Amino acid sequence: MEHLGTLTLTAAGTYKFAIPKDGIVKGIYTDVAVTISYEDNGNVGVIKRNTTEWEPQGVGFAPAPIAYLLFTTTAATNISIRYEL
Repeated sequence: MEHLGTLTLTAAGTYKFAIPKDGIVKGIYTDVAVTISYEDNGNVGVIKRNTTEWEPQGVGFAPAPIAYLLFTTTAATNISIRYEL
């Protein structure tokens, strides 16, 4: 079953979003360009820089249950995260 998570970011900065356990990311969409990163157990890796859309190939992106998606933005934006459980 597919779900939609939303973030309304009112200022520049870095924000965390936890995908629910066993969630698979299907797409991320933003109003302004953001950098999408992945934090897993204190390690951070950049997935995509300066993008307004990311749709992982194949079955999607399945993060570890203790991990977060990080969004870094230089302006206020709305972010929609499509994920499947």
